[in-house]
Amino acid sequence: MPNQEITLTVQVSGSGVVLLEEKRDGIGHGDIEIEGNVTQVVSLTAAEGRFLIDGRTVVARPGETAVREGNRSRNIEDVTEGRHVHVKGVWLAPEASGQPVLAHEILLQGDQTDDPGTQRPSTRCVSGDNVQVEGKISAKSGGSITVDQQGKGPFVCKVSGSTHIRKGNTSFTIAQLQVGWRVHVSGQGLGESGGMCQVSADQIMVQQN
Repeated sequence: MPNQEITLTVQVSGSGVVLLEEKRDGIGHGDIEIEGNVTQVVSLTAAEGRFLIDGRTVVARPGETAVREGNRSRNIEDVTEGRHVHVKGVWLAPEASGQPVLAHEILLQGDQTDDPGTQRPSTRCVSGDNVQVEGKISAKSGGSITVDQQGKGPFVCKVSGSTHIRKGNTSFTIAQLQVGWRVHVSGQGLGESGGMCQVSADQIMVQQN
């Protein structure tokens, strides 16, 4: 758009250039994803909540921001200091203190209890449920990857030819996925086997490689 400043953060390697982040200032807004700990609840009112996450001000508004923890809906009040979250949103107009982000979705990562050293048991793994898994790949075998999600334990994510694997505009194959990469998996629950939740992966978003 005219009068718009665009900042692109890219990663350059021998195989090409990967878009990591796009920031648009001025007219129009660019999508952004943030992952990190909630370091401060700046304000919380009926109209909106403001949080400091990974050094950025994130705005959450009822009716515009979906807050989820696994397959469960949560409220803006559940975004508390110390929680690890994944945010999807868009840039708002710059303010005197910087440019805030309007969150379309906030995913709460890992349950917390009053004791920060402990966590609640993982949710039940039900066949047919929509499942969101986020964490590092701890193992890879044939057509599946094991993803360790904080507070939930390992998930075995089965990958098929119809699974979309990508990071930004770059597509990957299961052969390219590596142990230690951080990913976000969306799919359908297949029930439990060997004490681990089995997931049929529809989409795998590579977040860090």
